[in-house]
Amino acid sequence: MHLTVLGSGTIHPSLERNSASYLLEDGQCKVIMDMGPGSLLGLTRAGVDTKDLHGILITHRHADHCCELAWLLQLERSKGRTEALRIAAPGIFKEYLDFFRTWGRSTPQPDTFPLEFLTMPGHVTWASMEIEGRYVPHVEHSVGYRIRCNGKNLSYTGDTGPGQELIELAKDADLLLSECTLPTGSKSKVHLNPEQVTRLASRAGVKKVMLSHFPPGADTGSAALSCRNSGIETMLAKDGLRIEIS
Repeated sequence: MHLTVLGSGTIHPSLERNSASYLLEDGQCKVIMDMGPGSLLGLTRAGVDTKDLHGILITHRHADHCCELAWLLQLERSKGRTEALRIAAPGIFKEYLDFFRTWGRSTPQPDTFPLEFLTMPGHVTWASMEIEGRYVPHVEHSVGYRIRCNGKNLSYTGDTGPGQELIELAKDADLLLSECTLPTGSKSKVHLNPEQVTRLASRAGVKKVMLSHFPPGADTGSAALSCRNSGIETMLAKDGLRIEIS
């Protein structure tokens, strides 16, 4: 299973980072996790055609994690896609999908392809990927994802504050892809700082950590050092980075 960082930033515009978006792929399946601004550009740079996407995982309703979903659906309709497209997301997105069909139009635009929606939290298997969505402490109905593929586990926090829920989400993950919005010493109920990510990774028995969701000007070096000083193998998300989860 390979992970490509399409966007490692936040809602704040950045010349270096698109908003949150990641591509997971193996030989059978390509799945996007979140679709913030710049995600489709990131896909293009990664050489991936949207027609080859198997499914989309959305963590929550904030624009920096989902606003290009509408663009993608309109794009696929305009291209005459016929293959099924799967979306797993919090239940509010059922209403969003209905709205997206009429956005900018006088009548709803019909789907040219089967659009399969699954409300999260829950479980689903897409080709070789076993996917579990769990609630995380952010805005109402926010979820994080745990994906198992070919014997490897990836846990993705989405946006989240600290909480016991994260321990189960991240338990024994080969890679924890964690938001790290806050600088060292800052605290919030809805975001994490480096020390909190470190404690999470230690308690959950995580093998490796990738820190992401950095605002412009973030001291990413200090964030990584905080985790590494605790003996946790740590890397920093950067747009365009592609790794194998091993």
